[in-house]
Amino acid sequence: MRSLFKRRLQLQLLFILLAAVLVASLSVLLISDAVESAEGVVLADAGRTLTVAVSELDQQYQERVTADSSWLALPGAAQDTSLRGVSQAVLRSYPGVEGGYYDGAHFLGYSYPTHDTGGNKTDVPTAELDDILATISQSRAAGTWERTLRGQHDIVVIEAKSEGRNAFTSWTMKRLAGRSDPGSHRREILLSALVLAALISIAGTLATGVLLQRGIVQIKSGLSALEADFGYRLPARNDELGEISHSINRMAETRQKLETELRREDRLRTVGRLVAGIAHEIRNPLNSIRLSIQYLERRLGGNGVRAEDLRPVIEEVDRLSALLTNLLQRMAQPDTPHHF
Repeated sequence: MRSLFKRRLQLQLLFILLAAVLVASLSVLLISDAVESAEGVVLADAGRTLTVAVSELDQQYQERVTADSSWLALPGAAQDTSLRGVSQAVLRSYPGVEGGYYDGAHFLGYSYPTHDTGGNKTDVPTAELDDILATISQSRAAGTWERTLRGQHDIVVIEAKSEGRNAFTSWTMKRLAGRSDPGSHRREILLSALVLAALISIAGTLATGVLLQRGIVQIKSGLSALEADFGYRLPARNDELGEISHSINRMAETRQKLETELRREDRLRTVGRLVAGIAHEIRNPLNSIRLSIQYLERRLGGNGVRAEDLRPVIEEVDRLSALLTNLLQRMAQPDTPHHF
């Protein structure tokens, strides 16, 4: 029975361990999928924003060129200043979006009017310069091109629009907070960490269960030993079952004291009955002796036997009778200590 209970407990703990690992793994996967879904929504929204912004930049450029045919003959610095005013006016309506134009050799009209420093940023970001140029190159072949870059702490979305291979190109860019590259091992590390935490937790539970199981077996063995020998005491424990063992030992000591007191009272009652019987048996002969001596005293009073000669016998008989009476009186008082 004990072996069956032990195997059942171990199987239950094993099932708990497997369930915890499964729950931890599923939780990581669900959280990761939820983050990816939310990230996809944010990226889609950013893509739509950039598409509208870059289209508006391109439209403003086309209107500027169409309205002033001499505009293309302006020096590069003048074109840059003119287009910066256009991009500032357009991108001010798109928080977090920066961008401008590219003429095939130079960046023109770059601005970032909603930069978090509070001022209008006018220098093209050097960290993403190569990616911006690559996106512009792709747009000249495809018309519109979007590129997504995943960094360690953020995501950068770039979109460019061009009317031809050698035409002016409008481009926009937006930074988003996000996860690192999906090709990295962050998800696997997170999953492993959670599984490890679950394993450690369940291992602690398993160890506690094993200790409790051993403690229960020890207590059961101690109770069996108490049935055979009530002087036995369970060993002291420092775990959760220690108070139970202490209570059992305290109960055993109390019961042992009660049994000792009951046995003592029973012995005293037995001795009392014995003494009463002895006293009864002794008193009858003593009475007979006393009567006989009194009779002899009367008969022998005139034949040289003096009464003083028989008086000591009568006194001793009286003394024995008094002792027996005193003994019976003491035995009749159970709460008084008896001294024989």
